[in-house]
Amino acid sequence: MSEKINIFFNVNDLYVKYMSVTMASILINTKRDVSFYVISSDITEKSKKNIEKLKRIKDFDIEYIDIDSKKMDLIPESSRSDISIETNYRFLVSSLKPEMKKCIFLDADLVVDKDISKLWDIHIEDNYMAAVKDRITFSSSYSWVHNLPLPEKFTYVNTGVAIMNLDLWRKDNIEQKIFEYAQKYRDILKFPDQDILNIVLAPKIYYLENKFNADCNHEYFIEEERKKAFLNSVVFHWVGYNKPWNKFFCPYFYKYWMYAFLSPYYKAIAKEMFDNIKLYKKIHILKLIYN
Repeated sequence: MSEKINIFFNVNDLYVKYMSVTMASILINTKRDVSFYVISSDITEKSKKNIEKLKRIKDFDIEYIDIDSKKMDLIPESSRSDISIETNYRFLVSSLKPEMKKCIFLDADLVVDKDISKLWDIHIEDNYMAAVKDRITFSSSYSWVHNLPLPEKFTYVNTGVAIMNLDLWRKDNIEQKIFEYAQKYRDILKFPDQDILNIVLAPKIYYLENKFNADCNHEYFIEEERKKAFLNSVVFHWVGYNKPWNKFFCPYFYKYWMYAFLSPYYKAIAKEMFDNIKLYKKIHILKLIYN
């Protein structure tokens, strides 16, 4: 019997509808059995019932892990208002699931366009985490990364798609180190959920190919890297503010909506998109009038 694939999300109830699209993309493309884990503090019973409707695509296991948000009091807030405290809940995964050897963590603003086994079956050897180099930090304007205590020649990674070696986390007390470093460097952290993982795990991070976290919103300065990301993409990820549910025709918009149609929240997401279009038109008209 094939090993089940363990996939974690950390979202609040407002983000469940987007998570459902990510889940739909995984279920329709993956042959093996999947177990989902949702770490949160406010998922409603109504939302849980809606997620159950995804079993029309394929059966799956799901567990909701409730966290007291006060456990994150020592973690500084993100510099971006749209990044909620739930993103930090991943820090607790090795103790939340002491029996689990490894898992995949995914953001909820992405779709998996191939069998996720392609990611799960990667052997990351004696490393704490596997992830893709972060595109946004290649711009010199994002200098906050240069202030982080990272090793020389280390390249900052995007943790929106990550494989976690939980056995090694427990062996080396990574969870404890995360909270210690969060306090030590709190004044220079811009994106704590990601910055802290880069700082603590930097000695042992395995770099994944770009195709496992293709950044739809940021420029690839080297054409060969762009080709490697999008020629045979496993994951399409809308990093940053522009999302396919709020930005009409943002890059690879169509990929998102292929899977959004399968979500029980399709109508709600579509309404949000059209409301944003109407708002954009109103703002554009006002600009024309007052300019």
